[in-house]
Amino acid sequence: MKHVLKAWSVIATLCAMPALADTEHTGFFIGGGVSNVDLDIKHVNENLSATGFTLYGGYNFSNWFGIEASVSAATDLGDNNSDLTAAAFTVGPKLSYIINDTITLFAKAGLASVALDDDYYDDDWDWGDDADYSGLGYSFGLGSHFAVTKHLNIRLAYEYINAELDADSRYYNDIDTELSVLSLGLHYQF
Repeated sequence: MKHVLKAWSVIATLCAMPALADTEHTGFFIGGGVSNVDLDIKHVNENLSATGFTLYGGYNFSNWFGIEASVSAATDLGDNNSDLTAAAFTVGPKLSYIINDTITLFAKAGLASVALDDDYYDDDWDWGDDADYSGLGYSFGLGSHFAVTKHLNIRLAYEYINAELDADSRYYNDIDTELSVLSLGLHYQF
């Protein structure tokens, strides 16, 4: 909850700033940020959360249409007996709505590729096991950019990713997953 309040205070401060003239809205952009990643594994009622990162980039063809790709990942999603790492790659079109030269809202949707690595270990028995899962799915997201300078933007975004993952071993069942990624980042608009 503290992170959400901090994010909203940053947004309120930026909204109070006067609009910047000649802010760039088209061309290449690249950025990254800190993320809160929530992983929900269906059929086993397991919901895990951890802090991770998001890297993203793309190209805005116009003020309202662009293409974006992103990578989000988090480690330490497991409990005391496992080390679960989740990573997702998404790509798809992005639609933007410019409120003024400072604030831009966006929505995006596309394809997703998700991978999970679950290292299970038992200290009492001194043995371990490893399960890897991967698969394809879809994603959609919403967010906003706040221009700090002509080329530098602060970004607050939420992305939902749904994927069916296949186990790499016949000893494990396939799983259905949902990832929710809330990120606060910074990007450069070329």
